[in-house]
Amino acid sequence: MPARQSFLLAILDLDDFKGLNNRHGHVAGDEVLRTFAQGARGIIRREDDFGRIGGDEFAFLLPVHSAEEGVYFARSLHKRLSSVLVGTPHPVTCSMGALLIPPDTPRDEPSLMHAVDQLMYAVKRAGKNAVEIGRATTDRALDTPLPSRPRVPIEACL
Repeated sequence: MPARQSFLLAILDLDDFKGLNNRHGHVAGDEVLRTFAQGARGIIRREDDFGRIGGDEFAFLLPVHSAEEGVYFARSLHKRLSSVLVGTPHPVTCSMGALLIPPDTPRDEPSLMHAVDQLMYAVKRAGKNAVEIGRATTDRALDTPLPSRPRVPIEACL
């Protein structure tokens, strides 16, 4: 990550994906993963980093100009990726943690990944199918989640 750039780091997890595999088999799960990845490629910009980090978890890192842009982009991205999932043969939802990383924040990647993972798990504990956004700080990886807006379930955005 370049030092003087703000970034949005996010982890997205498909909700109840294990249940899908158990009910319909791994072929069905693989089909959902392929459809999701293809749809995500059409949404994520060319300059953004996006990839599967294991199982049904995906991560992306993208430059943003401001915290406001990062918040908007995180919510928009969750909504658009959720729309991709609705179009899969076995619809599932997704939970996403997003971390705004200001330019002056130390770039300790393990701490940042841990912080964004905790945001994603906060969504899981709160009922899934939403996005939780936090901000990295200069003295620790995560400040409190951003209070500007409450967590919004995706159905409220559609």
